[in-house]
Amino acid sequence: MTKYENIGGVVTDAHYWDCECDLDYIHHISDVEPCEKCGSDPDDQPNSRVNEIVNAFEEETGSDLDEARCGDCHGYGERGTTCNNCKRGIYSEEIE
Repeated sequence: MTKYENIGGVVTDAHYWDCECDLDYIHHISDVEPCEKCGSDPDDQPNSRVNEIVNAFEEETGSDLDEARCGDCHGYGERGTTCNNCKRGIYSEEIE
């Protein structure tokens, strides 16, 4: 499975999906059960946008990291942007 998709200029991550809730709507792909709040089924929902995943991570952790690792080649760069090294990944993974 390709991790990132670019559909009409919107970059999404296939490892996350959005339910119908107004808040806390991003779920990891391992959450295969319907959303406990709204009942959305992951098979019927879209992949999450990378920029929204990054924003949710920052809100949840209180982190304001500007740098992240590429999901494909693991290079470093500005969070939420396309990787300068491999030209296909997005800098979205937390730096440990």
